[in-house]
Amino acid sequence: MFGHRKRPYDTDNLYAAAKPILDTLKAPRGRSKNGLSVILEDNPKMCRLIVEQKKSLDKSTKILIEVFPLATNDASM
Repeated sequence: MFGHRKRPYDTDNLYAAAKPILDTLKAPRGRSKNGLSVILEDNPKMCRLIVEQKKSLDKSTKILIEVFPLATNDASM
């Protein structure tokens, strides 16, 4: 969502804005001591990222995260 903004993010900026969220969902390891371990990795083989935005009617910012298991034989990856 783009909350109080008058226009939506450009596609590249929208996906870049998802990076801190993805980093938090990963398992902690290496230099990163934080992580929720919701996903193993955020690379394309392990995570299919779909980012959408909608205008908020009440000018608030909301983030909805849906996590689904990927089929191991998913040919589209």
